[in-house]
Amino acid sequence: MRGTEDPMSRLHNRLRIDKDDLDEELIEHPTLIEDVGMQHALAMSDYEAQKEYLKHIAGRIESASIDRLQRGGVTKPTASQRDNAIEADEEWQRERAKLLKMSRTMNEWLALKEAFIARGYALHNLTGLAIARMKADGGMSEFGGPSRDGTRR
Repeated sequence: MRGTEDPMSRLHNRLRIDKDDLDEELIEHPTLIEDVGMQHALAMSDYEAQKEYLKHIAGRIESASIDRLQRGGVTKPTASQRDNAIEADEEWQRERAKLLKMSRTMNEWLALKEAFIARGYALHNLTGLAIARMKADGGMSEFGGPSRDGTRR
């Protein structure tokens, strides 16, 4: 079932930290950050490409509307007339809706990326607490290894 999960859901589900397996969490965290960062970069790239495509469509529609209005006797079409022609076009509306969806997706990836950055800080703090607990219990020497005699140092 895991293979059918979309990348955002899969990564979102990895935000939770298993406090009983901090070693593994620390090892996997950089890869998770990279994954979410790459997804965010792809979403940004898709958004920018769609924005440029929408500008191209708007330019084409504007040129056609100016020609049509001038053939109809309007010598100098107003900005409002040009904008209305663009906004009334079905292709422009469809592509604008795609742009808005891409914007939302890009922002969702950004929010997830920021959540993973916060997860990194939480991992750092949890690791510090675990080390302090082990030292207090006499399970570690001051240099991070297990104490040989089990006494606090």
